[in-house]
Amino acid sequence: MYKILVLILMVLAVSWPGNVRAGDIHFYHDGLIQEADEYSFVTVNDTDPFHTTVDMYGGFVHGIIVNDSSTFNFFQGVVDSFILQDSSTANLYGGTINLHLQAELFPTVNIYGYNFEIMEAPAGHTLSGYWGDGSEFSMYLRGATYEQVILHVIPEPASFTFVGLALLLLRTRNPHKN
Repeated sequence: MYKILVLILMVLAVSWPGNVRAGDIHFYHDGLIQEADEYSFVTVNDTDPFHTTVDMYGGFVHGIIVNDSSTFNFFQGVVDSFILQDSSTANLYGGTINLHLQAELFPTVNIYGYNFEIMEAPAGHTLSGYWGDGSEFSMYLRGATYEQVILHVIPEPASFTFVGLALLLLRTRNPHKN
């Protein structure tokens, strides 16, 4: 009886969902990473003559490597390590990068947000600011990555309200005559 109980407990321990490890995925064509997806490593590669684009709308990835002239669009989710190589492009609109963002060779990193602040850090820089949805972010740019970063300032959400109110006031002060 004792041996059967131990065997059952071992089977449960091995098959318990908390012990499931995420796998790797390699994109050679357009792809999507979404909520509830979890990967150890993701690579994005072009297959001549095609250009590969991967969109991430949620989920978790331990490490991403974007190669060739591929594009990675990051909207939501969590990434630990994000590496861009060759002439690849990353468009960052949201999400969290826990450890670092690293650009090697000649990639382009487009970051969309507002109230950006960049500070020197050991062996790199720290970039912080707000994404377009108003959520705060901070990420470590490893090495000379900051030289590859293009910051795209989008109006903060409150700015749209002020512009709308100003237009409404102008319209009510100068009513159209019939």
